[in-house]
Amino acid sequence: MSAAENKAVFLSYASQDAEAVRRIAEALRAAGVEVWFDQNELVGGDAWDAKIRGQITSCALFVPVISAATQARREGYFRIEWKLAAQRTHAMADGTPFLLPVVIDDTRDAEALVPGEFRAVQWTRLPDGETSAGFCARMNQLLGGEGKDDVSQPPSSRAGASPGRLGETSLPQKPARFWLLPAIIAGAAIVALAIWQPWKAPGRPPLSVQPAAPATPDSKAAGLVARARAIYETGLIANEEELKLAERFAREATELEPFNAEAWAARALASAQIFNSGFDASDVRRAEVLTAAQRAVKLDPASATAKLALATSLDQRRDTRPEAGRIAQDLAARPDASGMALLLQTKLLVAAKDTAGAAPLFERLLAMPGFAAQAHFRKGESVQRAGRGPEAATEFARAIALEPNFADAQSRRLEVLLALAEREELRRALEALPARLKTDSRLAGTLFFVHWQLRDGDKALRVLENLPQEYIEAGVVRGPKAMYLGLAHRVAGRHEAATVEWQGALRTVDKRLAAGKTDPEDVENRTWLLVVLGREAEALDSLRLYEQLRRIPVGQPHDLTIFLYAELGREEPVATFLTEQFSNRDTADFAAFYLLSDSFDRYRELPRFREINRRAEELVANARLPSGEVKTVPPPAAAVTP
Repeated sequence: MSAAENKAVFLSYASQDAEAVRRIAEALRAAGVEVWFDQNELVGGDAWDAKIRGQITSCALFVPVISAATQARREGYFRIEWKLAAQRTHAMADGTPFLLPVVIDDTRDAEALVPGEFRAVQWTRLPDGETSAGFCARMNQLLGGEGKDDVSQPPSSRAGASPGRLGETSLPQKPARFWLLPAIIAGAAIVALAIWQPWKAPGRPPLSVQPAAPATPDSKAAGLVARARAIYETGLIANEEELKLAERFAREATELEPFNAEAWAARALASAQIFNSGFDASDVRRAEVLTAAQRAVKLDPASATAKLALATSLDQRRDTRPEAGRIAQDLAARPDASGMALLLQTKLLVAAKDTAGAAPLFERLLAMPGFAAQAHFRKGESVQRAGRGPEAATEFARAIALEPNFADAQSRRLEVLLALAEREELRRALEALPARLKTDSRLAGTLFFVHWQLRDGDKALRVLENLPQEYIEAGVVRGPKAMYLGLAHRVAGRHEAATVEWQGALRTVDKRLAAGKTDPEDVENRTWLLVVLGREAEALDSLRLYEQLRRIPVGQPHDLTIFLYAELGREEPVATFLTEQFSNRDTADFAAFYLLSDSFDRYRELPRFREINRRAEELVANARLPSGEVKTVPPPAAAVTP
């Protein structure tokens, strides 16, 4: 049965509200309405998941039940249902009745954690599930095709709407989109090729395949692509489980329709988000992204999504990044450019410190449903690179206001607040972190760094204990886990424990270097470990090698080596370097690091460092935010308009 023929109403709710929702279901059924009311939320499994998703795809009306229980649960299967229903509205004509949110307690509309699409329609209040005859009659009217009572319009635009009346509660405004997902337009027709060869690894013989039938917009593969896209388009925000689900959907689509270019592009983009988020940054993953993107382009050279997938894969290597930039620039110049194409282009412009070039793209992104939080994040990166820390903190705060679970935005805001020496604001930001982010690997490096700089060794240790890997690659933290465990012990005053950890870390680094690849990062870590273990002669030899590998001045402090010289106790060159650095008004970030880092503790009390200390404090004070500027920041108007 097609969605157009179906007359069923889907009730979506948190399991805690089952009794109230049962009353709604019974009232509707008594009025002759077919109701889909799943009472086995915890069953799970692929078959159950497929059944629920199929019902949401084909139901006539979708009723999300909003309550204190849904407010308390930031995660739950009902939230997937809500997002899927919100996505479906993007393929509907304006004014089509579909979403009918119901509130069963005193939860306030403006505070409800719901997709943005829910806020654009009339809400109904059915206290404790007690369902009015008027509500049932309206359901029957909508299911009968009499759409004059148009619930798709905001109640303020409907004549006769009466806020506060049972069954006709209105929503007077449209606040920030907390869970808005991007538009879904899936299923482009795919032209079958007579002879096809996938991107070949060296030595792999070409494959010969037969053409398949073109994909149809309502095919199962197209549906899987749409579901994958709904997740990976929020890639900066999605967690590892969500992105791997998107990859699974896309992979299934390519298996169903091997000649579907959009499916291969979706597979590449989902996999790229996993790579870029650091959940799997292996060479194997990167090769898979490129292979899938190349197949998409080969199948449909004109596909914008395929080109985007190719540009995204090329951006993952430094030597192919210029080509990625050319493709991204062409895609972003199109009037119908997708949000992901604009995000990629802004990423490349931000990396090139082209703030002016990125500015108009930020405005376009802010106007796109589902991309406002990511736009604020990219804008924050841009002004941060330009040395405008306070503005960056504000942009990151705006992204967080829209998406509290935005790990990268939370991480960058913590870094900026630390650099601005905003200690109280920093502590408040740490306390406000959503629970799920406190164990998120993307945030782990920053959380460790912040706690370490604040001299809270025990909290720094707890962050590391949540990371299973022995070699950490999490933002600013890159090296043997034992090296950072030692740092945490040192700031906590446990020097013997620190030494034991560092000895183990040195063995790990030596083993990596003995494998044959001289990675500058490993040499840097080895140098530091030799220094703190008191093996100065070996440390100096390692330092010279590191300086040569990085092609920086040998034998004198540099931005990359000043902390090593500080640990070595080289007072004269350290003082000279810091004096020169702090004569530059754009070094507030480094000034804050100097004032916080335990590597410089031995120097700050020396007479010759008094002027250096004064200048560092002055730089930080001048860059510091006015009180309260980055506290709860309301999203700008562009983020709340349709």
